[in-house]
Amino acid sequence: MGHIVRRALWGVIDLDTRTGHIFVQEEWRYVWQIDPGARPWTLRERRRFHDTVDRHVWGTWSRRVRVRPTGAHPLANPSRDLPVEFDVRWVLSGGHWTVNVRKVPPGTPSPRSWVDFGARQIHLDHLDGIPHAVGNAANQARNRFYTIPHEFGHTLPTGAGSAVPVDDEYNAGHAHLPDTDSLMNIGRQVRGRHIQVVLDELNAMSPDLQFTVAP
Repeated sequence: MGHIVRRALWGVIDLDTRTGHIFVQEEWRYVWQIDPGARPWTLRERRRFHDTVDRHVWGTWSRRVRVRPTGAHPLANPSRDLPVEFDVRWVLSGGHWTVNVRKVPPGTPSPRSWVDFGARQIHLDHLDGIPHAVGNAANQARNRFYTIPHEFGHTLPTGAGSAVPVDDEYNAGHAHLPDTDSLMNIGRQVRGRHIQVVLDELNAMSPDLQFTVAP
């Protein structure tokens, strides 16, 4: 059968049924914004920022959660655990996401970054590649938190067809507030719950395959 591709509004999932390679890619179209007092973006700076995005997303998300296929398909016989890889591609038109990247003047703190899931817009700034200190509602703190892979998590819906993105887990009352190592809290670890939409889409690709998060 070869490749099966599933296209969603937020990204593309490619399953190679021969090798078991699972590749998730989002296309990002950048809008390079300049705050008063900041120097214009150079091409080198734009490329460096995207390289940082690509490195942070790939390094944090890829191969962190494995999925296990079952069913009559040869891919599941014998059963094996398959890694999921995540990637961001820079596009000049179209794209799944419009990414507004602010350049702020020297000495200005990094503004709060966020994702508007409904509008498929991501709001970042040129300082987001720098690690920084964060805390959560459980009075826990971490010193080297990275913004970009966390915000990438908000571009994934909670399931196939969902209009709700994966949520912040650092707020008071959240079921996963105690999980401080979680990337969607104040840590750096991807959990199976964060990629539920990938499972849902994989399970809709072939009637002979079903996927679950590997233990």
